Amino acid sequence: MPEIPKEFVVPDDAVLVPISGRICMQISGFHEQMYGPIHLPQQHTGDQNLGVVTQVYEPYIDDYGNSIAPVVRIGDMVIIGKYTGTSVDLNRERFIICREMDILACVRSLSKEEDNG
Repeated sequence: MPEIPKEFVVPDDAVLVPISGRICMQISGFHEQMYGPIHLPQQHTGDQNLGVVTQVYEPYIDDYGNSIAPVVRIGDMVIIGKYTGTSVDLNRERFIICREMDILACVRSLSKEEDNG
């Protein structure tokens, strides 16, 4: 079994890649402040239940042989429950990883939907 390093360093160009029906979203209203070498904790300035999808899972085959493809798209604005998902801080940004089925709603523009067909 590989040994886990005592200090795990995440590369600056790392991205979160969700699997098994999960999505990754960036939560609106969170920001981190840096004043030179001084780091201030994240401050909440907006609605914690609103986020933008940054990554979606690859389509997969479920236990019953059904092909499952993501419903949400990268860039969709979504609303999630207050305690939904797992919060991850990566590269000074806050993300939530959750199951697609835990998304309550997508916020989409009607004019964009009409333009696409």
